[in-house]
Amino acid sequence: MSKKQHFIFLLFCGVLGVFGSAFAEQSLLAPRHYISYKTFIYGADDIALRKVLRSASKLVAGQGTPPRTINELKELAVQDMKHLQTVLADQGYYDAEMDFFVEIATVPVTVYLKINLGKLYTLGAFKIKSDPSDNPQIPLIAENISRVGIHMGMPAQKDKIKAAIDKTIRFLKDRGQPLAKVKEDRMVIDRATKEMHVALLLDTGPLVRFGNIVIENSGGVKAEFIQSKLAWKKGDIYNREKIIETIQTLHNSRLFKTIKITNGVTVSPEGFMDIYVNLVGSLPSDYSIGGDYQPKKLLTNSVQWEGRNLMERGEIINLGADVGPTQKTGEVSILLPDFQTTNLDLVTNVKTGKWEWPAYTKQGIEMKSFVQYPVFGPQLVGTGGLSFEINNVAKNGKNENIYRIIGLPLGMKYSDVIGGLQPRKGTRISAMIHPYLAVFGRMQGYVKTELKPEIFLPVTPEENVVVTAKGIFGFMPGAGKGVVPIHKLYYPGGVETIRGYKFQMAGPLDQSNNPIGGRSIALLSLGVNNYLTDNLTLSGYMDWGTAYNRQYPDFSSGMLWGIGAGIKYHSGYGEFSLNIASPVLRRTMDSSVEFYISYNVKPYEVYRGLYKSLTPPAIQANIDNPNGQRS
Repeated sequence: MSKKQHFIFLLFCGVLGVFGSAFAEQSLLAPRHYISYKTFIYGADDIALRKVLRSASKLVAGQGTPPRTINELKELAVQDMKHLQTVLADQGYYDAEMDFFVEIATVPVTVYLKINLGKLYTLGAFKIKSDPSDNPQIPLIAENISRVGIHMGMPAQKDKIKAAIDKTIRFLKDRGQPLAKVKEDRMVIDRATKEMHVALLLDTGPLVRFGNIVIENSGGVKAEFIQSKLAWKKGDIYNREKIIETIQTLHNSRLFKTIKITNGVTVSPEGFMDIYVNLVGSLPSDYSIGGDYQPKKLLTNSVQWEGRNLMERGEIINLGADVGPTQKTGEVSILLPDFQTTNLDLVTNVKTGKWEWPAYTKQGIEMKSFVQYPVFGPQLVGTGGLSFEINNVAKNGKNENIYRIIGLPLGMKYSDVIGGLQPRKGTRISAMIHPYLAVFGRMQGYVKTELKPEIFLPVTPEENVVVTAKGIFGFMPGAGKGVVPIHKLYYPGGVETIRGYKFQMAGPLDQSNNPIGGRSIALLSLGVNNYLTDNLTLSGYMDWGTAYNRQYPDFSSGMLWGIGAGIKYHSGYGEFSLNIASPVLRRTMDSSVEFYISYNVKPYEVYRGLYKSLTPPAIQANIDNPNGQRS
């Protein structure tokens, strides 16, 4: 090849390279099917703030539906910066600056969002005035704003400031002014001092008292029953918490499917406001079928029927039967609300049948009748009553004894737990003192005392992951050896006490590996509940404990220890739970893994759910509301 030809060839290659590079760049910028990308946000070191930004970012949300061109991606980044500027301001970063860069050399393309937060603004003032100006409640808040959940110098986050404003209104509504509202609110940003100043002007409205109760729908119960459950009397100063307390009390009666209590729209010249009650009753009766399996207790099948409000006074009647290889029993329970006086409930329970459990065989009848009454509000309930039983009890098929025992059960229960079947937070504590006296024979008496604390502590802001802790501590002062009947001793082991061990088999055993029982007990359980949905719960736990053949736990013998996990599903159609646990301290008679299963199905609810799912909406409306009543 001549020099001239060589020169032309090199020139051609160079021109081809230039045009090829331009073509490649043009093809990247030209419309394509889509531009896959990922988003990287940096400059915010706080983990919680980064989480807020990523959840609010339009770029992050759009990664599943990418744009068609780089230019569209850049436009999305510009829009996202404007949006995140507002988000940062709401978090107290009013001077935040942002920039972005698109790296097209990576696969997928990377969008970098750089944030310069600047100084975090704080709350410098929270001033409140009222119209009229002489409201005595306003100084109570203004002089101590911690009452509404804020304090001076805190980050000027708008959501917390708005929550404080809402709490201020609720504070007034809880103290006789249900018509209180915000007349004017100002949030001023002082860029010189890097502070937010808040000023509120509130229209507090008149002082209101509870007026007449208007029962629009009684839910099938007599008006006297509803009146007895009200947490206020006519003429009391209006308090929103009293309405919430009443709703909870009515809910606890299990008589109503829907509970609505609303304020009237006007106030009389005397300052009274009518309260409207609208109740939709539950079904008058319900039944369920279920089963429970745990090692040594075997599968026990059950049938339960509950009748509600048969005489329109809120009474509840329960009939049940349990049938299995180790248990054949029947039970009747009757609850009479407002017995002799308001909020005093009388509960009577009768159980009879035969129990063939690892520790003993028992056959006879047991009766208990007691009253329960809320002490200082619905969270604390006191109980007291009388019990009597006649049982033929034998151990290992020998040494039968007939016991006739009178008891005087006294107890107290406290609960502020929130969450119902999925407890989110709070504490439950029950304490019981039960003196027993054997009669119609040798007179022997003793006292059985139990304390059962339970704590629920959420560890996530959504309160869907909850740490649990519970204990059972029982002892029998005055109970000498041989005084306590064998069926009244403690026999830990199984799903209610120490999982990983068979039913009644987690305490002291004799030479034949039969449970001996103890006069005292100490149990502790720690766990974590993960509420995946409103109906589904996963849990993990560790259980420790044992029984002691002394009046009080002396911890002379080591505790047994089980560890496991479980799943629970519950809905209006019933419940199902499965627990799998293993004994950490395994003895020769213990299995490596134990299974505990229970289920409860409400056939009528299943039928009704299927029927409604297959019924056209127009027909459903007539079924649910046949008389056109307001719900």
